[in-house]
Amino acid sequence: MKWQKVIKKLKNKIPFWNSLQIKQLNQIADLPSGKSLIPDSIASTDKKEELQDKNLVVRFDYYNESICVFDPINSSKAVSVFRKLQKFTSLTLNKLPNSGLIRCKMNRKKKQYKSYNSLFASIPEEIENIYETEFSGEGRIFWFKIKNNIQIISIETKHRNINL
Repeated sequence: MKWQKVIKKLKNKIPFWNSLQIKQLNQIADLPSGKSLIPDSIASTDKKEELQDKNLVVRFDYYNESICVFDPINSSKAVSVFRKLQKFTSLTLNKLPNSGLIRCKMNRKKKQYKSYNSLFASIPEEIENIYETEFSGEGRIFWFKIKNNIQIISIETKHRNINL
């Protein structure tokens, strides 16, 4: 009953919703407590302890080329980027902190990192920290983690001009 009220409000406020989306909302509203529309085969129930021993997965779901700073890239920089990405996949969450891959951790709320707003703007608000990995001197890979996924936001061959 509570869901029906929410769905009705959504229908009124979002006029461009199609009938398929409304049907899906109605299916969700009619689910018995404890049930899910997500099939068990893809639903992740991994506990934090279980993830500690799984290798990291590099993903590009939040990669945003429009915020990247590209200087001409040469083959040595390209090889360096791929080696760093490959190193991520050989690690587990337990080994990541001591791997040498984390150059800097930037928190969304700290004033000194406001120069990184374009990076934070392209990811979900609940992500509080972005990490920086250095390659080839001034090149950077910016990323965040969700469970054992390393989500790449930006790869920059030349570090952005910021005033810290």
